[in-house]
Amino acid sequence: MERYVTSPGKDNGSFGLSDKELRSYRRHSEEWLHVVEEIRKRSGLETFLEGMQFTALQQAAQGGPVIILNTHELRSDVIILMKDRKPSLVPLLALEPKRFDQLAMRFTNCLREDESRERKVRGILRELWDDIVEPVVNCLQASGVEHGSRISWWCPTSGLSYLPIHAAGLHRKSRPDLSDLYVSSYTTALTALIKSRQPAGYHASPTSQMPSFLLVAQANPPDSPSIPAIEKEFRVIQNVVTSTDLLFDNDGTYSTVMAGLQAYRWVHMS
Repeated sequence: MERYVTSPGKDNGSFGLSDKELRSYRRHSEEWLHVVEEIRKRSGLETFLEGMQFTALQQAAQGGPVIILNTHELRSDVIILMKDRKPSLVPLLALEPKRFDQLAMRFTNCLREDESRERKVRGILRELWDDIVEPVVNCLQASGVEHGSRISWWCPTSGLSYLPIHAAGLHRKSRPDLSDLYVSSYTTALTALIKSRQPAGYHASPTSQMPSFLLVAQANPPDSPSIPAIEKEFRVIQNVVTSTDLLFDNDGTYSTVMAGLQAYRWVHMS
C-alpha cells in the first residue's frame, strides 16, 4: 500500500504524490543536474542556464548609458545602466502601466489621421518628455553625461515599445528636445545588445573574407517615385565599410532579406 504526500489542506486526489512518484521525480532531477554540470564543463558553456552576472551586463553600456524602461502593475521605474558605476534608478511612481498602453494606442491611432495628426503627435511627445524623458535627462546630467553624448540604447518594455521615445520633447524653440541633447538608439534586451557585438557564425573568424555588412535598397519601388539619392548614400557607406554585400531593387525580396538578417551582423535598409 503506497503512501501519499500532500500539500496542507489539499485532497490526495489532485495534488498527492506517491512515494514511487517522488522517487522518480527526485531521480530525474538528479539526472538533469548531472547533465547540466557536464555541459558547463565544456569550453564556452561555463554559465549554461545561469543568469548573467552584473559585470557582464555592464558590457551593454560600453558605448554609452543603457536606459531600461520597466513597467509593472505595482510600480514602474527607469533603470540607467552605465559601464563604470552602479545603476541609477528613476522611479515613475505616479504612472500606471495602463497609462503607457493607452499612450501607445493613442499614438497608433493618430498616425492614421491627416488633418490633426501633427498636433496630436506633438502632444504625445510632450507627455513622454514630462513623464519619462525629462527625469531621465536630469539624472544623466547629474551623473556627468555630457550633452551631445550617445545614449547607447533605450530598452523599453510593454506599451512603451511602440512609442517614439527618441523624439520626446516640448518642441518649442525656447526648450531643447531629447534629440538636441543626446543621440538615441533602441534595443530589445541587454543580452541582445551584448551578443550583437560578438562575432557570430562565419563572421567569428578574423580571416574570414565574407562581408558582414548588408545593404538593402529599393531605389525604384513599384508604384512609387524613384529615390535617386540611395545610390549616393550607398557609395558613402561603401567608402567607410569596405566589405559589403548589396541587395538592390528586385534582388531585395522577402526571402533574401530575411536570410540576410540571419547571416549578417549589420544590415542597412533604404
